[in-house]
Amino acid sequence: MSLATEQHSEKFPLSGLRILVTRQETPESSLSVLLQSHGAKVVAASMTKIIPPESWLSFDKAVKSSL
Repeated sequence: MSLATEQHSEKFPLSGLRILVTRQETPESSLSVLLQSHGAKVVAASMTKIIPPESWLSFDKAVKSSL
């Protein structure tokens, strides 16, 4: 292995890897940016999305019944 290859792998330890990121990215915490900065190729595919319920009634009932 040449010195140039060793330096490249130290600077970009994830070089040559493709990583699937399944969480929703936010500007405050971007896993994709972090992985890319270490040399990985990122495929982003959000699998979940958290949205508020149409009604909190069943949640409120469950909380009250557990007290």
